[in-house]
Amino acid sequence: MTTPVNVYAESTPNPAALKLVSSRMLLVEGSVEYSNALEAQICPLAQGLFAFSGVKSVFISSNFITVTKEGEIDWYEITNILREYIRGFLMSGEKVFLSNP
Repeated sequence: MTTPVNVYAESTPNPAALKLVSSRMLLVEGSVEYSNALEAQICPLAQGLFAFSGVKSVFISSNFITVTKEGEIDWYEITNILREYIRGFLMSGEKVFLSNP
């Protein structure tokens, strides 16, 4: 049986960035930041986030992901979509990283 995963959103001082906190650890130590899907080749979770329109960068550390958006996209429109994508990804059992970041 898969352990349920909760993901909630928090605002940040940067209005273009949204922190998505997971009930599951994503990275044991340090952090990684990707500016595009190509940079995120070892991180299927980040690659998937770049598939969403308007995602400019993805920062991953311990139990959270900070997504920075570009342009006129409103957080109201995409917050729940990003939360559910991350939750579904983590529930699937797929590895967040294919190798050590």
